[in-house]
Amino acid sequence: MEAAQTQKVGTQTAEKIKPCCACPETKRVRDDCFLRYGPPDESKESTIKCAELIAAHRACMAQYGFHI
Repeated sequence: MEAAQTQKVGTQTAEKIKPCCACPETKRVRDDCFLRYGPPDESKESTIKCAELIAAHRACMAQYGFHI
């Protein structure tokens, strides 16, 4: 019975995850890139150097149903 309760809680957690808590690994490296090179809308260098990290974070967020 305990395993069933744990599985139910895990499913609820995945369904109700907040955007701020999803994909912490990709978010961290993307944000580090922004800190190093500036926001992509203000810096051409940031747009170029952070493009792959931004794409990876967007793909991760999409897995949770967040389309940004």
